[in-house]
Amino acid sequence: MKKLIVHKYGGSSLSSPEKIIAIARDIGQLYEQGHSIIVVVSAMGQGTDRLIDLAHQISKTPARREMDMLLSTGERVSMSLMSMALQSLGHPAISFTGSQSGILTNNTHNKARIIDVKPIRIEQALKENKIVIVAGFQGVDPNTKEITTLGRGGSDTTAVTLAAYFKAHECKTLKDVNGVFSSDPKQNVNAKYYTAINYKALKNMCFWGSPILHYRSVALAQKMKTPLFIGNSTNHEQGTIVTTKESHMFEKTQILAINCIDQVIHISVKANDTYEGYRTLNSFLIKYHLAMPQILASAFDKDHLRLMFTDSKETISTIESLIPKTSQIEVLKNDNSAITLTFNGAVDFNIINDVTTILNENSIEVSKVLSSPDSISFVIHNKNQNLAQNCLSKLIK
Repeated sequence: MKKLIVHKYGGSSLSSPEKIIAIARDIGQLYEQGHSIIVVVSAMGQGTDRLIDLAHQISKTPARREMDMLLSTGERVSMSLMSMALQSLGHPAISFTGSQSGILTNNTHNKARIIDVKPIRIEQALKENKIVIVAGFQGVDPNTKEITTLGRGGSDTTAVTLAAYFKAHECKTLKDVNGVFSSDPKQNVNAKYYTAINYKALKNMCFWGSPILHYRSVALAQKMKTPLFIGNSTNHEQGTIVTTKESHMFEKTQILAINCIDQVIHISVKANDTYEGYRTLNSFLIKYHLAMPQILASAFDKDHLRLMFTDSKETISTIESLIPKTSQIEVLKNDNSAITLTFNGAVDFNIINDVTTILNENSIEVSKVLSSPDSISFVIHNKNQNLAQNCLSKLIK
């Protein structure tokens, strides 16, 4: 039987016609070797950012539904060009949008979740021995028939979803870096490269700011036991295998990665208790058709629910622009970042003293410390995030 493989290409790998043609040649070689292939594509280069900028030139608070209609076009451009490139090389290819691919979602615009997959047209195309190109990041609400998008990094989730459904032999995410590093190699030349990493550690790294994948896609791959590989779209010799294997260091602590969430927002919700606070926040989000952001921490204190959250820049901007319309919700701070140490194994809380000492020596003040079984996060002013990452990198051995 043919091996079915799923390849996902990020925007930087698709930023020019020349890069698309080069990728098409690689895909063509795999096809000639006898593989069945599904290719999931992101928008070209900074295409999504350009579309967001266009929308905000028209409206300060563009309608969420119309944003999905707009943003979904970025991936459609990529899928069409990739299919054209393959056809020009003599390979049978066909492109599908998210809705044509049967990616069914809930009705939350800009941050929808996949609820089912009915890839009838993909199945037929594969039976016809065609290379299938899918627009990532998007789907359709089966009830309203509205186009939805999955949020930043949604193409990763599209690829994992299709790989899981078709029980693919491999699911490769191909980018402009060689795999998973201890920190962003574009920011830190001394970042440590990993040839293998386990799902749990990678999920935690991505939740706390690693740009390599969206944490939802890693969680889905772990749940569905989907084999993941992260590599370079032009250098196929290197890459990182995501595995279920754990370290055999017993209780020896190892810091795997230092990642950063660029912007952490602090808000206050006036309420009598935590339940009422979250109900008020949820009502506000529902009113404007927004998804609950990525909550990092919350606490109730003196008639106010105080929350820390993060999300995509456009979602944060939208929430901030709408909050002044209600007196119960107030932005307290929007100038913080979170630096997170992810551990291989259980957290060693003694490291807190080491980290705060290093940061203090570099005149970096820590306002909050958050912990989980696998990580410790330090909330600092965002002007210090690059310095903090660089000076803490010495902790990774």
